[in-house]
Amino acid sequence: MTPHPSRPFYASFAMLLCVAFMLVACGGFGSPPSNQKVNLTFWNFNNLQQSTVDAFNKSHPNIHVTMSIVPGGQLYTKLEAAIKANTAPDITRVEYNYLPTIEATGGLVDLSKYDAGSLQSQFVPWTWAQVKRGDAIYALPMDTGPVAMAYRTDIFQKYHLSPPTTWEEYAKDAAILHAANPKLYITDFPADNMYWFTALAWQGGGRWFSTTSDSWKVSINDAGTKQVANYWQNLINSHLVSNIPEANPLFAQNEAAGNMATVITAAWNTKYIASGQPQNAGKWKIAPLPQWVAGQQLSANIGGSTNAVTTSSKYPEQAAEFVKWISTNSQALTNQVVTQKIFPSTTAGLSLSPLKQLDAYYNQHVVDVFMPASQHIDTTFVWGPTMLTVSSDYSDLTKQIITGKTTMPAVLDTLQTKTISSMQQQGFNVQH
Repeated sequence: MTPHPSRPFYASFAMLLCVAFMLVACGGFGSPPSNQKVNLTFWNFNNLQQSTVDAFNKSHPNIHVTMSIVPGGQLYTKLEAAIKANTAPDITRVEYNYLPTIEATGGLVDLSKYDAGSLQSQFVPWTWAQVKRGDAIYALPMDTGPVAMAYRTDIFQKYHLSPPTTWEEYAKDAAILHAANPKLYITDFPADNMYWFTALAWQGGGRWFSTTSDSWKVSINDAGTKQVANYWQNLINSHLVSNIPEANPLFAQNEAAGNMATVITAAWNTKYIASGQPQNAGKWKIAPLPQWVAGQQLSANIGGSTNAVTTSSKYPEQAAEFVKWISTNSQALTNQVVTQKIFPSTTAGLSLSPLKQLDAYYNQHVVDVFMPASQHIDTTFVWGPTMLTVSSDYSDLTKQIITGKTTMPAVLDTLQTKTISSMQQQGFNVQH
């Protein structure tokens, strides 16, 4: 269970609310009057999921879910405020990296009370580790972003190179390509994208946060992460990678123009490469992420999300039913793969035929790369309870990397100090 000082208060408060409700209504949460349809609210940041919600409502005549779209940049701040005011939606979408932040408010229902634990075997192991705290289950995984390497076959063929299988080979290829063509880089280092870097640190053995029974340990600048930071800093110093922020239009332009030979990419990003570069069909291919140790198959994750039930819900049992259905039902997952191109978090979901939609563009079975990648993600990586702040601080600090005023290792040291201070200010017990 994630340690934070506010949980006892929220637990007691929730119990008082439940008792009060039972005294007034002679019933309990999750027990609506007989034959009455239960109306639930669902906050999401993706309107493409509406067809899936409609399918649930059609198949569950006694439950009706109404989805409201809250832009991704606003969802978590709005959700925290709503939880504090006890006006949160019944159900909410939460990305893996922000789940501990929302769970720390005490505003999420433990789904183990509604038999969510029986679903564990259906999920890829690392995703289950992300939603479980002790014996409690605070969400169910829905989609993922296992990481691999997209590469331009035409560029590698032109310079007689094979896709690198280790990071050592990757650096050597970077030097060869840039020496042959000064406008060509092996990839871009997107200093504005913390989760891109975190994924590589994850693969490299970095473990930014861990917990004991009553405290957090912060290790953003640990040995595994420093190894990754030094590696990329060397490529930056040698001018072997570009360093254009992803938000800059030049990033996509360089990618499409063939000025970047590879893209370290999550599974969900393959659809954006295909849709944004129709002229490059057949030129891009997907290979496993390069390894620090030859022969290993370690990967990591960027993005993906879960669905959770909030303590504001009067009908958590019915809300949990929706969460279980949308995360595991074959119809639900198929619909989401078709409409959103998600990469499911269940083992069965990874075998759905719509996942082959991009095979023609890449001239290969793309899922054959991302499926083993998802299955070889270490389960011990933990997100901290203040990732909104950590992400903001990271973005501010890395702006100076582009100008050469700082380095990635130095950023990590500063971020470590700032994160500990911020967590302590917010009332978390942090080990030194």
